[in-house]
Amino acid sequence: MKKTLSMLLSLILVITMIPTYVFAADDTPTVTLTADKTTVAKGEEITLTASIDKAVTNAYLWQWNIVWDSTYFEEPVMTKGDAYKRLAVNANATTYYATPYMGSSVTSGNSLMLHNLEASTLCTLTLKAKEDITEEKTAEFYLDFIKLQTGYEDEDFNIIGQDYEVITDYEWGKNSQTKPADDVGMSVTVTLEKPSTDIAVTVVTLDKETLALTVGVTETLTATVAPENATNKTVTWTSSDETVATVANGVVTAVKAGEAIITAKAGEIEATCAVTVSEETSEESQITEIYYYNDETK
Repeated sequence: MKKTLSMLLSLILVITMIPTYVFAADDTPTVTLTADKTTVAKGEEITLTASIDKAVTNAYLWQWNIVWDSTYFEEPVMTKGDAYKRLAVNANATTYYATPYMGSSVTSGNSLMLHNLEASTLCTLTLKAKEDITEEKTAEFYLDFIKLQTGYEDEDFNIIGQDYEVITDYEWGKNSQTKPADDVGMSVTVTLEKPSTDIAVTVVTLDKETLALTVGVTETLTATVAPENATNKTVTWTSSDETVATVANGVVTAVKAGEAIITAKAGEIEATCAVTVSEETSEESQITEIYYYNDETK
């Protein structure tokens, strides 16, 4: 009887030495994924951020992946966040998912150490949209939570790990080679902008760089726009001082003495003509010669 009681007490003692990690629902951390933009053009960067909303004590092993579509994005840069109290963290490991998806990971860097995670950023992933995108597409991103364990030291100072529950709505799924259903796990949708097919204006020239006019006189400027196949070759005309000279469709009208700059603009390109207006000159006086004849009578 004494032996049985002794064994029972020993068993109770061992059980009490093992930490229990059972948490109420309100204490379970949630890992979220956000993006810094919802629309990205070719060659432009987008940054995704994975965060945890509650601290985790004695974290032992972890790995979280951000899954991205290699059809539309170049090789990314993964950076560890500031949730980690120790620096033993590996970033930018790559996991291959169902083609064309790839996962960039942050993992614990030392399996012989216990870590504390703060409620903060777990990792960020910066990707650059490829330059060869030719039409509008929708890219999907996922947060694949692979593993989180907490740990404790046994009496021999060995670290014993056990699974730790974390909530996420963005789970890729258990099989890395099977893409989730359309209504499962998709976290952020980014619309890749269709590249512009417009041909821009590169040159605008005027047939005159200067004009000298008198008040009331008009003269026409001719603008030439290149290239010939520019999408929009419309020319907009403006005058720097309409009290001196006005312009409409290239026709310049002198209003009063002074100086003005006429500008012809197509797209983002401009050409100018300097106009000088002078007062109307008076007619030259007509000189009439009168001859007197002196008839002498003899």
